[in-house]
Amino acid sequence: MNHQRTLIISWLLLFALFFVPSLSMGQAFDNVGFRKNVPPELRQKFPVCDEFLDVKWIDPERYIGLARVTSYQGDKQGDKQGGVDELLVLSKRWLSDRTITTHTFIAFYVDEEYLDKNFEPFLHGAKFTLKGASEISLVITKGGRRIELLPIMEFSNRLFRDPEFPVQTFSANTKNVCLIHPKEDVAIIVEDKQPFFHGMPDEGSRQRYGAILNVAHKECEEFVPKNTERHCEMKLVEYGTSIDVDGDGKEDYVSRFAQPAVDGGWETREFVLISGTSHLLYIPRTCSYRMEYVPFSYNAEEQSLYYGRCNLTQMSKGVR
Repeated sequence: MNHQRTLIISWLLLFALFFVPSLSMGQAFDNVGFRKNVPPELRQKFPVCDEFLDVKWIDPERYIGLARVTSYQGDKQGDKQGGVDELLVLSKRWLSDRTITTHTFIAFYVDEEYLDKNFEPFLHGAKFTLKGASEISLVITKGGRRIELLPIMEFSNRLFRDPEFPVQTFSANTKNVCLIHPKEDVAIIVEDKQPFFHGMPDEGSRQRYGAILNVAHKECEEFVPKNTERHCEMKLVEYGTSIDVDGDGKEDYVSRFAQPAVDGGWETREFVLISGTSHLLYIPRTCSYRMEYVPFSYNAEEQSLYYGRCNLTQMSKGVR
């Protein structure tokens, strides 16, 4: 009887899971880099976006722009110390010998010494070259001038990043922050909302997370090899993303868990829990993205949320 009661409570929590305005922590993080007075038409066009980066497109054909943003250091509630940085934004690969994808976002610090009246004209028609391998920099040359910029890898947001290492963020992961392409056809979610990353500050959030965890744990155990006594590792579930996947206006949950593998190691499975359902939609490994890039983008024409190369909205149709 108690088991049945627990199942009923879990179901009720799942159905109520995302019937709230936001799963973010209550504290508001503003940013000088967020667009003000966003037109209602733009919000309707990109419904997954809570905020829009205010980018000045210097060279829109090559997707090169500048943005002045507040960069917050750390994720603890109450930690809002942040400095203002000038960023060179590249939302598309600019080197012809590399794979070009519209889902790419890289940002570089612009040192104050370069910010003179000649900097923007210098960017027009300049040559951009990546230098290095694991530790890269961006070399920009034009005429007799050469400058070198360092990337802000922390802003190349990595879903499920290690919580032990504080990084720089736009909103401490309390909002889905979007970079809109110059043609306004694609939004790159450069920072995603992670409602449980900061812990569960109230009973409601603890219950919501508990409901997600119960479903994930139950399904994961079905994958465990029968010849092992090991169990699934659930600590990664907490660091998932709250975002509307199926386009119904309610936030869904994207995360992952680790399961024991036959060879004795571990495998990760990425999943989506659609609000109001009790089964997980598993994201195929072929949808993977390079870890230095952001995973989510939104195609306005298709009205679809992408994860890497895969259309999550299309994949979620019919999920119950």
